[in-house]
Amino acid sequence: TQKGGLNRFLDGRIEVYGTDSGLRDDNITAIASDARGILWVATHEAGLFRREEVGFVSESDSRLARARIRALHLDGHGRLWAGADTGLFVHGPGRAWQRHRASDALTGCTTRVLRDDGQALWIGT
Repeated sequence: TQKGGLNRFLDGRIEVYGTDSGLRDDNITAIASDARGILWVATHEAGLFRREEVGFVSESDSRLARARIRALHLDGHGRLWAGADTGLFVHGPGRAWQRHRASDALTGCTTRVLRDDGQALWIGT
């Protein structure tokens, strides 16, 4: 959205989630839901959030809290990929976030992430 927050359409109604729900930025750039049902929300200025019962909680890794995340992708192995202006981040079940940067042969801001049927990861920059 363009500073309209995160919108949920359910049973003919639209609910809007924004800064009053724990998101620190109303400009949503990507969303994804993992196999455990956790909703992940990326923002333009305030990093990555996950939805919990109490509302939206900022991801604790400080590199993600400052990143402008443009893309989210969940692969078949339960890993969440987050494409940002500061690199490509990956988080697997029970593992800490890892970052791949331009020095790892990535150039520019990561804008899209996709895994194809052959299990290759395609990264738009």
